[in-house]
Amino acid sequence: MITGWKGVLAAMDSIFGHGCRKASRISKKVQGFDNQTGEHIIRIEYRVKLLNEDGEESGRSLLSELLSYSSSRE
Repeated sequence: MITGWKGVLAAMDSIFGHGCRKASRISKKVQGFDNQTGEHIIRIEYRVKLLNEDGEESGRSLLSELLSYSSSRE
């Protein structure tokens, strides 16, 4: 079992299903406390650089990839 930030990254990769043709990373951007709700808040950023079959960057944007993923699930 993968734990910590590597586990979060593995989960995000699995959720968005980019397979092995990706270079992804995750970073913590903001951490704080919401006094109104009593919740601890951590805002993260997940970035994926899609690669083609040769391991080079793909010209296709992540937005296009996500839109095709979401429409294929409907």
